[in-house]
Parts: sequence; C-alpha cells; structure tokens
Amino acid sequence: MNNPEEIKPISIQAEKTIDLNRVLQILIRRWYIIAAFIVGSLIISYVQLRYTKSLYTASVLIKFDDDKGGQVSDLFRYGRLSGRIENQLKTEAEIFKSRTLAIATLNYLNHKISYFQKGQIVTSELYPFNYFTVVPLYLDSSDIGRSYIVTFLNDTKFTLKQSEKAPEKVYEVNDSIMLGSSIIQVQTKGGRHLSPVMGKEITFQFNDIFSYAGVLASAMNVDLEKGTSILKLTYTSDLPEKAAEFVNATAKVYIMESVNTRARAAEQTVTFINGLINDLAGQVNTAQQDLTNFQTSNSGVKL
Repeated sequence: MNNPEEIKPISIQAEKTIDLNRVLQILIRRWYIIAAFIVGSLIISYVQLRYTKSLYTASVLIKFDDDKGGQVSDLFRYGRLSGRIENQLKTEAEIFKSRTLAIATLNYLNHKISYFQKGQIVTSELYPFNYFTVVPLYLDSSDIGRSYIVTFLNDTKFTLKQSEKAPEKVYEVNDSIMLGSSIIQVQTKGGRHLSPVMGKEITFQFNDIFSYAGVLASAMNVDLEKGTSILKLTYTSDLPEKAAEFVNATAKVYIMESVNTRARAAEQTVTFINGLINDLAGQVNTAQQDLTNFQTSNSGVKL
C-alpha cells in the first residue's frame, strides 16, 4: 500500500484561448458606448481648457544692506560668518507674509471695493476696473462683505439691486444712495468709458479688508536668493495686472514703513541726546553757580 504522504496532487491547466473575432463583434455591437465615452472625454477636456483660469506670477527683488559686525563676532554668535544677515532676511521674510503688511498694502491701493462680471459658467473679477467708480461716502461695518448689481441703462442712469431676484431701482450718476447703513455714489468718466459695460450686470462688493489681507498674505511667496542678501517676492493671481500691482505695492509699502520707522528711531535718538545735553548743561550751570556763591561768601577768608 502506498504511503499517503508520497501521493502528490497533479494540477492540470487548461489552455485558454481568446476568440478575437467574437471580441470584435461585441465591440461593434456596443459602438455607441465607445462613441459616448470619446465624446464625453472631448467635452470635459474642452470645458476644462475653456473655463480653467490661467495663473500669472509677478516678482520683485529687494536687496538688503549686509550690516553685519566683525567676522569673529558673527562666527562665535551664529557659528558661521554670514549668520547675522541670514537671520535678518528670515525676519523680513515673515514680515512680508504678515497680515499687517497686507492690510497696509490694501489701504495704500484703496482696494475697498471689487468688481465682478458673471459669465455663462464662471464669474470673473474685473481688474483693473476703469468703467465707473463706486465711492463709499460712508461705509458701515455691518455692510462689509455685501454685494450689489449695477446695470447701466445709458450714460447717466443705471439700475441697482442686491441680488438676481431682488427688485431693482433706477438711479442717476452722482446720486447719494442708501445701501443698508452705508451711503455711496456712482461716478463715471463719460459714455466712452461706459460702452464696454453698457447693459451688462456688474457686481460690486465691499471688501472685508481683514479677510482679504489674509488671502493676499497667503498668496505672497518669499524666497531667499542663495548666497546673497536679496529677497524675492512673488505673487500669483489669475489676473496679471493684479499680480504685478499687488507685489509692487507690497514692496513699496514695506520700504515706506522701513523709512518711517528709521526716521522715528532717529528722531527719538535725537530727542534723547538733546535731553541728556540739556540735563548735563543744567548740572554744569548749577555747579558753576554753587562755585560762584562759595567764592563770594568766602572772599574775606585768608589762608
């Protein structure tokens, strides 16, 4: 009798063949599925290429003076000779990405209102907007973030409403208009500037400067040019004019703030030194007067 452990199972693999003719017949019968897949892919690709916004990048370089002290001092303090300037650049880079500087930049640009135009699929920001100007005579904090729709009927008249389905009212250019708790005026430069937007719905929005500054700061990228004392500021936007204006304004505001800070520091130093001089002058005058009084009172004493 054979030992069961010596019996090994024998597996037989059946050869599998593919009938290409049958596969082709199935594909031919289901041609509409393939055609639908191809057409769908083409439509998706077209929509993506047509309505995906391009991104533009603007950059500016800022050079800092390498005001480091003695080489030996830097070597002991930072472990390398260039430590002081690198630490300064890192500090300045954080300032460039701060919300505080972004708020100062928006105030410098007076970017309190944004303008948009609704398309068939996407809504696009109009920047720069040179057709008409919404001037806030008084802007209440409760109205920040709200948006309204303006449609010009002719060179002097326009309609204004808060939403697509809201009732609209007709106003004239330079009218004082009450919106919520705020008062605005709509000003124009004449019919030639209004032609591109005549009869079109233009949406304007009161910007929340604090939130907008957060978006601006997050979109600002700061890089250290290796081996130099130069910082590279980069701002990315779907509007090339906006990217260029914002990055240039950020650099300009930073430089103005730096100059003002140094001027204030210098003024404080001068004030401090003048105070010391006046104090020392007072002490000298007092000592001189005391000496004079002493000599006068003891003029008859002979030694």
